[in-house]
Amino acid sequence: MDSVLNVRHIEKYFGSNGNAVKVLDDISFEVKPGEFTGIMGPSGSGKTTLLNCISTIDMVSSGNIELGGNDITLLKEKELAKFRRDNIGFIFQDYNLLDTLTIKENIELALSAAGVSLDKAEERIKQVTEELEIDGILQKFPAEVSGGEKQRCACARAIVNNAKVVLADEPTGALDSHSSMKLLQLFEKMNSTMNVTILIVTHDVFTASYAKRILFLKDGRIFAEIRKGNKKRREFFNEILDVMVMLGGGFIDVR
Repeated sequence: MDSVLNVRHIEKYFGSNGNAVKVLDDISFEVKPGEFTGIMGPSGSGKTTLLNCISTIDMVSSGNIELGGNDITLLKEKELAKFRRDNIGFIFQDYNLLDTLTIKENIELALSAAGVSLDKAEERIKQVTEELEIDGILQKFPAEVSGGEKQRCACARAIVNNAKVVLADEPTGALDSHSSMKLLQLFEKMNSTMNVTILIVTHDVFTASYAKRILFLKDGRIFAEIRKGNKKRREFFNEILDVMVMLGGGFIDVR
């Protein structure tokens, strides 16, 4: 099966001349269509920088990133904007919804920007919002719904345009424990029944245990990789915890 995402020997430096700091150091990995991959690591390990490079928010210093068969490191600024709109879905910790638009209008933005016809947009929104169980709040504004419902709206907006990959940066960070669990169950559903490819950055073991594969970063390099396989989620949780302990660096306190 071909990879939807292929990261090859990327490096990222911040600063210049004698003050340059290498944040990503020769990172390579692939993500297959339909995979649910988590990225973990201590503060300063490079996980957010890696996600920013994959999302085209930032550019690599060297190496290549192919997404859907396109080398995004070769695209110009105007090409990147269109590529990002058509191929990548984003789910952020703070939702990034527009308060002056209804839930439906927030979801519609992704389709209107891509020039999707009104009929097709209505059909796609109906399908996605029913799947994510937010079809009953479409006429409400973000201020009128819960944090969990806002994040479901963000999920709908991320996948409504059939993005090749959905990138999530600490998506449960602003949610209470109940809403977090509901969102993670939603991710599981998006991945297993809707075949959405998900790449999530998180520091939280519980969140990571919902993924099928975890890449651990340390000092800008891949430190370890584990896969869930046929393990139960509790067993995978404990395995993630063991790797985090090995990572050390204040990542976790095991006293």
